[in-house]
Amino acid sequence: DRVLNQYQFPATQFHNFTMPEDIYITRITEDPNENIWITTQGNGLFCYSKHRQQMTDLRWQGGNTPDKIVSVCIAHNQNIIVAGAKDIYTYVNEVFIPFGLSDIFPMLQKAEITECKIIGDKFWLILNVSKIMLVDTATTYPIKHTSFDEIYKGSHTLQEPRIIHQSDSNTVWIGSRSDGLLKVDIKNNVFEYSGAAGNYNY
Repeated sequence: DRVLNQYQFPATQFHNFTMPEDIYITRITEDPNENIWITTQGNGLFCYSKHRQQMTDLRWQGGNTPDKIVSVCIAHNQNIIVAGAKDIYTYVNEVFIPFGLSDIFPMLQKAEITECKIIGDKFWLILNVSKIMLVDTATTYPIKHTSFDEIYKGSHTLQEPRIIHQSDSNTVWIGSRSDGLLKVDIKNNVFEYSGAAGNYNY
């Protein structure tokens, strides 16, 4: 409370905002239509419409709600993309439709997606087996995909990657749990490695 009292918060009230009391929130994302998307650890996905001032009933194709939600992304066309541990879902006509990644990534039978970002025309996916996969955002089949290592070259393959951040149109940063940081040059298909101590090397 001592920290919170240092800030002046707007007197905005979100009516009809209901969530379980004991919940572990992992990420919060607001889309251009004033919908607040909330991912949780173990309690799935929630959405609150600021415009309608009510929670949105989320529907999944086939009624199969994913057990674990990793992230929510806003596509360039403003579509909502949700990454689960085993698949990616697009929000079409108020229903989440799976991409079917397990059909092209047999490793997802044992591995899980831990991070998803939209970079250009591709999903950048981190798998919990120290692999980064790039998947075309187009839903036409067969879905085109490749590994990060096949496209981008540098001095060191990152171990235990955890997070992806795009700082500008040509620069992507990939952070790891304990193996430093990669600075990716998208245009030239190369990356620099910071090392765990933070010194960059090509």
